[in-house]
Amino acid sequence: MVGARAASDDGVATPKTATTTTTTTNASPANTTTRFTFKNLVAAALLALVTSAHGLLTTASLGGKEKYSYNVATVPLLAEAVKLSISFVLLRREMSSKESGNKVMMTTQVKTVLLYPIPSLIFLLHQAVSFPALVLLDPTTFLVLGNLKIVITGILTRMFLKNSSNGWTHKKWIGLILVTVGACTTQIGKSEKTGGKWMMFQRFSAFGYFLGIGDACLSAFGGVYVEFVFKKNVNDSIHWQNLQMYAFGVLFNSARLTYLDFRKFRGWDDYDEFSDNDAVYAWPMTLFSGHSFISICVVANLAFGGLLVSHIIKNVDAIAKVFATACAMFLTPTLSFILFAHVPNSAMFGGVLIASYGMLTYYDVIQFPSYGGLGNSNSLSNNDSNNNKNRMGQTATTPRSRRGAVL
Repeated sequence: MVGARAASDDGVATPKTATTTTTTTNASPANTTTRFTFKNLVAAALLALVTSAHGLLTTASLGGKEKYSYNVATVPLLAEAVKLSISFVLLRREMSSKESGNKVMMTTQVKTVLLYPIPSLIFLLHQAVSFPALVLLDPTTFLVLGNLKIVITGILTRMFLKNSSNGWTHKKWIGLILVTVGACTTQIGKSEKTGGKWMMFQRFSAFGYFLGIGDACLSAFGGVYVEFVFKKNVNDSIHWQNLQMYAFGVLFNSARLTYLDFRKFRGWDDYDEFSDNDAVYAWPMTLFSGHSFISICVVANLAFGGLLVSHIIKNVDAIAKVFATACAMFLTPTLSFILFAHVPNSAMFGGVLIASYGMLTYYDVIQFPSYGGLGNSNSLSNNDSNNNKNRMGQTATTPRSRRGAVL
């Protein structure tokens, strides 16, 4: 991860005095710009690969059993601890580096620091909602509902991040909708495992649909909120911002495990309904109990993915993040075909084409015609104003007898 430059990258003059902390507010979000460089494109591709590998590694960690041999609640805590440690090391390295000649910006105002617990709470609630939703809904329906986060992210970005929504046209909305439709299309094909029946809507639960949509909303809101926090103090080091966010993540996940221990010792419920780990000790003494090499790879994968998400949101936006995770849905069948010889169905190919066209449309790689109302609204308005000026000039200089009738 490479931290954002504190000075010249955003056109903000940097004082010559070298200090490591500041209590002043940095550039406002209105001054930020989206930078989709080659480095950010590589980060998005890696995020798609990591997201795709997460499901495969998690399934492999079962080891052919029905339940996990480790406590699944410890995985987020270990991942947050790994991200916290990496961010601390990178921040110390950035502070001791003398190559850039710029100071490391670290906003330490209390009101700014208090913004960072909220993302951890959002993602903790996101994890709490996803498990009941998967119980009430079939996995395919859950994934389709989860893809609604693409459009929801666009709506929230338009509502709350005016700097990121500048220049939005009809094309961007069409691109978001096409990506969402393409991602959903990949999940609605027929499967041999279900006897040729549609994989969706096998189980109907109004509360399950509510949880599925709520899960998508939480995921979208979490990404948009992180973008707001990161770009509120855009000149701050990304490692300093990550350090704060992951510190609260460790704190809240530790509190969650403590609460689960309390319920276990009180006899209110089982320790973990998803795990065969029946440890009778408190979680600090059994943190690594039942873990294997593959489960540690799950932790590393989750931690690396979190760092990539922070980099993409900091340097691009939350929509690029959901695009990258949507690409994982197309990459997973490819890896399944290579590793397990699972042949994807026709719906997968159709969904990939639709979503690819949507991404190209969103990033203006595909140009719509200037007529028909689908082109760039700014160019259309400029053309209309120029035409009006020409008509006014022609009317003012043309003799009355030669002016044509206006129908």
